Amino acid sequence: MTDALLQGLPPRAGPDTRLLVLGSFPGVASLAACQYYGHPRNQFWPLLAALWRQPLTDWPYESRMAWVQQRGLGLWDVYARCRRPGSLDADIRDAELNDLPGLVARLPQLALIAHNGAESARVMRITRALGHPVLRALARLLPYLWALWRTSGRVQLMHLMANSGWSWHLFAAPAIAIARLRGVPVLVNYRGGEAEGFLARSSRAVGLTLNRVQALVVPSGFLVQVFERFGWRAQIVPNVVDLALFVAAPATGNTQ
Repeated sequence: MTDALLQGLPPRAGPDTRLLVLGSFPGVASLAACQYYGHPRNQFWPLLAALWRQPLTDWPYESRMAWVQQRGLGLWDVYARCRRPGSLDADIRDAELNDLPGLVARLPQLALIAHNGAESARVMRITRALGHPVLRALARLLPYLWALWRTSGRVQLMHLMANSGWSWHLFAAPAIAIARLRGVPVLVNYRGGEAEGFLARSSRAVGLTLNRVQALVVPSGFLVQVFERFGWRAQIVPNVVDLALFVAAPATGNTQ
């Protein structure tokens, strides 16, 4: 007996979407609930709750969807329809692709596409041709968080190199949150471009974690002024090296 052709969920993305997360195809629980990542044991929503420090998992589905969409996050899957007994990606058959180019064309602020899982990433040849950066960061997020937890338990200070955009939200913000849980002070070394535009769009979200660091350093007076306009005091650590502080080691043996 042939499995029925299953229909996926519509996209939850719009004009404010800056990060589009693409899964493969909803599991049985998600299809039954008509919700993205609807299984109670799926870690997607708990991770976002930890990242944004909001009780998203306690909110009704439509409320949490509206909240993340307002902050630039969009969700969809790479497959529109498929046959699959159960919820395993390995069992997907007769898959039909969603119109990813059509959706991306309607997202004027889109800055990044992220594949969530290996099956989703199989269509990276398509998403890479859409004119936006593409990554598989979400597939690596759990190991990254675990590594942060282990490392922060062995250090007295976390020196965090930070950047603008979703690099901040996906990598810097979780590092700050975990260091805080571990009682480790954090020094943020901000070296990102487009800081003014990024902070203008996301200062409230950035403040959830940046307000909890012990020091913020930047490479220029210009960035000091940018952060001051948004209420943060930064110190300058220039991108220069004083060669007088270094002494060449004496030559040993035959150098020819």
